[in-house]
Amino acid sequence: NQDLDFAFKDAISRIESMSTLYEKLYKSESYGSLSIKDYLSQLVTEIFEIFPKEKDIALELHIDDIEIETSVLFPIGIIINECITNIMKYAFTNKESGKIQIFIIKNGNNISLVVQDDGSGLPSGFDRKKLESFGLSLIDMLVDQLEGSFEMENDNGTKCTIKFCI
Repeated sequence: NQDLDFAFKDAISRIESMSTLYEKLYKSESYGSLSIKDYLSQLVTEIFEIFPKEKDIALELHIDDIEIETSVLFPIGIIINECITNIMKYAFTNKESGKIQIFIIKNGNNISLVVQDDGSGLPSGFDRKKLESFGLSLIDMLVDQLEGSFEMENDNGTKCTIKFCI
C-alpha cells in the first residue's frame, strides 16, 4: 500500500529531523543557537534520501547562513520535512523528473522560507483550510508558534512561503 509506505517514510523523516537537530546541538559549543544553513543542509539531504530514487528529482538549497535559536530551528525542520514529504507524495506523480528548491532568506529580522517544486501544482479549487491533512495542520500549528504566515500557491508547480521574524 503506497499510502502506508508514505506514512512510514513521513514518520521516519520526522524522527530524522529531531535526531539531526539534537546531534547538531550535542556537537555545538552553543546550545542556544545554531547555523540554519548547517542544520538544514544536513537535514534536507537526510529527508530526501529516505524516499525512493525512482524519479530524477534534483534538490537545490539557497540558504543564508544565519544563527537561529534552537527553539526556532525545530519547527523550521519539521515544516520543511512536511513540505518535502508532500512534494514527494504528490508533485511528481505524472513526471519522471523534477526539481525541489528551498530558499531561506534573511532581511533584517524577517525570515522568508520558500519550498518550491516544478511538479503538477495544486489541484483546481485547492483550499488547504478545508483539507483534513495532518501534515498541513502541523505546518499551520508550527507557523502559528513562530507567529508567522503561511501561503501555498501555484507557481510552475507548488510554492509554499512561510514568513516570520526572529
